[in-house]
Amino acid sequence: MLDLTPMKINDNNDSGWLDLALSSNKDNVQDLTNIKDRLILAYNNYENIITEYTTKPINSTFLQERKLLKNFYEHAPTNLNRNLLEQRNEHLFEQCPFCGRPCKPSILDHFLPKDLWPEFCIFPNNLVSQCDKCSTKKWSHYYSDIDNSVKFIHPKFFNLLQFIGIQIEINFPSPESIKQPNFVINFTLPRGMNINDKKKIITSHQIFKHKKSYS
Repeated sequence: MLDLTPMKINDNNDSGWLDLALSSNKDNVQDLTNIKDRLILAYNNYENIITEYTTKPINSTFLQERKLLKNFYEHAPTNLNRNLLEQRNEHLFEQCPFCGRPCKPSILDHFLPKDLWPEFCIFPNNLVSQCDKCSTKKWSHYYSDIDNSVKFIHPKFFNLLQFIGIQIEINFPSPESIKQPNFVINFTLPRGMNINDKKKIITSHQIFKHKKSYS
């Protein structure tokens, strides 16, 4: 599995993306300027939300501005759009960071869903490449009230998924079935792994991988 932790931007920095939006000529730029300070405060709290994965995030205080914030992502001004296109299309990934499927991920996922937390629409640490299959499974889901935990592992903040191993068993039920063996695929985790990390891996991976087992 890919390790995207080197791509994380430290200190809750947005690499100037908000300034690119604020310097645009969009008709609604003044509305964005009016909430700039609130957005910066939200950015400063992003890492806490991600790392405190057993704590359900509080509801966004930007829901009234959701249309505005989504507009700056979906109809981004030229300079900002250049950065978005670079993240979406110009990566060199040959597998999905969420499921490991060999492909070139074509989706730019909002790890904290933009409909629920629109303040992170154009926050670069919240944008992660993802394959189309994982996108349909993750969608706007995030936290499980049943498990009291986040459902997914953020690839830019945790490198846990790279520790998943694979064991393949090949069985021949009978001499006549030599040309049609049965394959059993098991995912393995390192011995001695922290139980909370193990739980996070299993919870996330079982969403994207079905009919597999762990040992």
